Amino acid sequence: MDKIIDLLIRGTRLKTGRLQKFLFDFLLDYLVDNLFVDDNVIEYSESNIKAVAGIDNRLNNKLKKSIEEIDKGIKKGIEEVMNETVSETLGESKSIIPEAITNKVLSHANKTVDSKISLEAAYVEIKGAILSELSSYEGTSLKTLKSVLAEKIKGRNLINKHFDRWTGDIYYQYQRATANEVRKKLGYRFAIYQGGLIATSRHWCGVHNNTVLHESEIESWFNEEWQGKNEINYNPFYDCGGYNCRHRWRWITDELAFFKNPKLEQKYGSP
Repeated sequence: MDKIIDLLIRGTRLKTGRLQKFLFDFLLDYLVDNLFVDDNVIEYSESNIKAVAGIDNRLNNKLKKSIEEIDKGIKKGIEEVMNETVSETLGESKSIIPEAITNKVLSHANKTVDSKISLEAAYVEIKGAILSELSSYEGTSLKTLKSVLAEKIKGRNLINKHFDRWTGDIYYQYQRATANEVRKKLGYRFAIYQGGLIATSRHWCGVHNNTVLHESEIESWFNEEWQGKNEINYNPFYDCGGYNCRHRWRWITDELAFFKNPKLEQKYGSP
């Protein structure tokens, strides 16, 4: 599963990287064609302010196809992760999971992607940088403006960061959401906290890595605090250790849970 998600994340980053370059190149062409330059100076004039204000519509129209491709790719990736999760959990018995469950996860995922994919916030930041340069007393030059935008967009990875803030987590979150829906259907109460450890793993994840937990113990994470935990809308069943966490819940039968940790049978017994 981790390999599948890693490939999806890398594929998304390649697409957003191309989008970022395309946006930068088109933006420069737009500014050259639409800003009034007098003796190599771009002033804070009404016509130039209007040209900057029109950036949103022009970028939206020009980038629409590329953004739609990224949108479809992310949604398709989530569906791939969801199907793999069902197969991994149930094998040949995956047909026992009602289509309503998978449709529920996909419907929620599609709405989430649609709400996050807009570049409007990035456009606001870009326009703010341009207007800031134009509003200086002596105006600015195309060369200076190009340099400022290169630092803002390419130097600070503006578009890539917009997508990285949520696309890295979204595949894992919907993998966990799918697994949680499946386990509720099967009546599973225990899960192994899987994902392994790397140099940047949180202490919290290190303590719980490969441990078997009852659903009530997982629920108790709502009230715990650790570095890296989501400050807003945290849900342990979907977020595990927090932002950029690679761990996931592998839901298992009571029998397997009791075999791995006999103390659990003494504590939780039969459902």
